[in-house]
Amino acid sequence: MSLPRIVQLAATISESVGKLNDTLSSKGLPTPSFEEDAPASLPDETSDVQDAILDAAAELFDLVLEPVALIKYHGAHNNCTCLQAIARFGIANMVPAGGQTSFADIAEKTGLSEDMTRRLLRFAITMRIFREPVPGMVAHTKASKMLTNPAMNGWLNIGTGEMWPAAARW
Repeated sequence: MSLPRIVQLAATISESVGKLNDTLSSKGLPTPSFEEDAPASLPDETSDVQDAILDAAAELFDLVLEPVALIKYHGAHNNCTCLQAIARFGIANMVPAGGQTSFADIAEKTGLSEDMTRRLLRFAITMRIFREPVPGMVAHTKASKMLTNPAMNGWLNIGTGEMWPAAARW
């Protein structure tokens, strides 16, 4: 009798994470983290285990969602709306590297209400873009810090401001 699919996926994740950890440890490299200064990528030789982890984790995630939640998750136009605002207003550049700033300060600089700014950024925080180290304060993750690069913010701005709306007009 074969194991249930969720158990197979969990085993794949566990084994692959072990291999990834062994490789990183043997090279003296840190494990992945959301910290602002964490490495942006894994070594090339870990691509096979990285793919195994991501594929199994995505399938497991989808398997345990209820159908309506699955459809909502994969049709997440809210993600693009949030990312569009972050890029349009240049919010990543309002957060100091290695520091933090308040929702109120960001609201003042963007012209958005503080309530809207808080909701927008807390949604981004659920995607691991920014973090709230203490209530009311915003700090970088490695993803938000990457958006301080003008080319990356421009890429996001074009993707969410031009391509995403155009795709909806097919």
